[in-house]
Amino acid sequence: MESEEVQEIREACSQHVESQLDLHFCSIAEDFDVYYGDITPDQALRLSKIKELLTELSVEYVIQNTK
Repeated sequence: MESEEVQEIREACSQHVESQLDLHFCSIAEDFDVYYGDITPDQALRLSKIKELLTELSVEYVIQNTK
């Protein structure tokens, strides 16, 4: 079971990762004049896994550097 502090860190990191990935795709769309943001189910699955992995990495980073 995770402590409340770790849960709070995980939620904050998850929100940060989500917003940064949104910015990433908005920037790509702007640079390449992409007008539609549709992704395939396979791409959505891969993006979900990337978000999960990046969130976990971020949580580990925060915890190891705040002790």
